[in-house]
Amino acid sequence: KNSLPQIFDYQKKAICHIDTSITSYDYYKPEAMELYRNDVNRAISTYALSTNGRTLVLFMSIDELNRSFDIVAPFLQSHDILPLKQNGSSLEEIREFNRNEYSVLFGVDRFWSGVDFPGSTLSQVIITKAPNPALSNPLIAHQKLWDPQFMQVKYPIYGRLRIKQGFGRLIRSINDKGGVIILDSRYEFNPWFSYHLGELPLEVLYTH
Repeated sequence: KNSLPQIFDYQKKAICHIDTSITSYDYYKPEAMELYRNDVNRAISTYALSTNGRTLVLFMSIDELNRSFDIVAPFLQSHDILPLKQNGSSLEEIREFNRNEYSVLFGVDRFWSGVDFPGSTLSQVIITKAPNPALSNPLIAHQKLWDPQFMQVKYPIYGRLRIKQGFGRLIRSINDKGGVIILDSRYEFNPWFSYHLGELPLEVLYTH
């Protein structure tokens, strides 16, 4: 198929790693979920500290965002990094994130695709979970009910598009550079998830 050339040199400007040390997300196992959340909070704290903020953290649910924010925010504050989280349209938080390089912004929903942060205020994007839409979503549930091939053929497309959008938050101008960290170890062994990575403009590395 034909495609337009990339505007940005992602090979030189960006890296993308999957942290395989994170306990696998499993909503039906409370013990695994506790370990997963602890691992995610540890990773956000470590990676955000390494870049002195300058980090956008993307979640798939407001509940998980709030859980993580409540734990990580005091740690960031103790290291003079300002924690911010999405609040409605979050215009004030967006302005503050743009003003203050030493900040971390926690976001969900439109933050995957509807915001731009060119310049040094954003050097790192952390994606906390594979962005598959919830099966309880009415649109997803309807398609699953009426299309027997939906889960195998169409459902993975949603996650593939969303992770490309999330990755796209990192490089928004010719001088931008940085890293994308994905905190979902299922990408290492589950082909449904690894399919998401096919349209990213650089090689994705796996690291413990």
